[in-house]
Amino acid sequence: MFSSKCIKGYVYILSNPSIFGLIKIGFTERENVVERIKELNSASGVPEPFSLEATFNSSRPKDSEKLIHKKLEKFRYSRQREFFKIPLKDAINTIMKLLNSNPFYIKDEKMLLTKEETAEREILQQEETIKKKNNNIEKLYKSGLNYYFGKGVETDYRKSAELLKEAAIEGHAEAQYFLGNAYSNGEVFLQNFEDAYYWLKISAEEGYKKSQELLKKKEILFEHVRLAEEGVPESQFWLANAYRETNMNSLQEKEHYWMKKAAMQDHVGALEHVDVDNYELNWLVSAAENGEINSQFHLGLMYFFGKGTNEDRDMANFWLERASNSGNREAEKFLKKIKVIKNPDISKDIFESLEKEYEQKINQFIENNELEDQWTW
Repeated sequence: MFSSKCIKGYVYILSNPSIFGLIKIGFTERENVVERIKELNSASGVPEPFSLEATFNSSRPKDSEKLIHKKLEKFRYSRQREFFKIPLKDAINTIMKLLNSNPFYIKDEKMLLTKEETAEREILQQEETIKKKNNNIEKLYKSGLNYYFGKGVETDYRKSAELLKEAAIEGHAEAQYFLGNAYSNGEVFLQNFEDAYYWLKISAEEGYKKSQELLKKKEILFEHVRLAEEGVPESQFWLANAYRETNMNSLQEKEHYWMKKAAMQDHVGALEHVDVDNYELNWLVSAAENGEINSQFHLGLMYFFGKGTNEDRDMANFWLERASNSGNREAEKFLKKIKVIKNPDISKDIFESLEKEYEQKINQFIENNELEDQWTW
């Protein structure tokens, strides 16, 4: 059945016996699609008339045609023409899926897929999607290795880590092993025993032998990582010392983190290294002195408001200026607001107003760094 009326226009499929194996897919915004077919058939270069195979209603037929042509680009016979070398049945069902619509008219309903054929095609499409995804993951892994070893590109360990991590997240076992191994030995990537254990454990559980072997080889290390993350103070102390033995300033944060964890559970060895009452301030000062800009900003705030330490406007000014000069916009904004350089004697009303304004920001920072109740407002 066929009706020539529609609201906006049509996407149509035509065949021509003189152009065997090709179909024409176009659009018209005319109310009568038959008029468009007559126009095409009147052209002198057409030996035989076109036959209408199917039409689809569309509120935006021109855009719909572009979408269809893009999807079927690999079947296009010529870039300048609307002819496609694709089975009619495949074309009809592809358009149905793209437009999420059944044909307004179809010449032969056998061209529609049965439920069984639809299910079969969906399985094939899923398999093809998985295949493409796996190929993309493999490309990520190989690109990561290329940046790591400088093969065909300039060596870039940061880029290498990013690509390898993307592949690892997608489940690439070799990438997971490579990251685990690199993080555990610290020869190129910054040593991170927790991340090493995480990636090796995942790939080992999937049956990757190299990861299983490395976990076994470094069993003591990774058993302490596992127990430390479960809250065992002895393993937390052990892990803190493992980071200390690397003699790397960049790993002090890791050492401090696990030492504090153990000390807060009254581990005797950890308590010898940690002044629990002032630990958070000491750690923050250490991080600020090592150039951690966010720590510099919050340390300045804490000196300014006297939180976790005595109020000290000179120290507040020092750390806020240092953070501002390093590009911290919040520190710059704060300095402008209080004009601490020119006016160190802030009035009580202004102080209380600022304290209230920055309360949530500092508490959030404290929470993120697992500081103790003595720091809360």
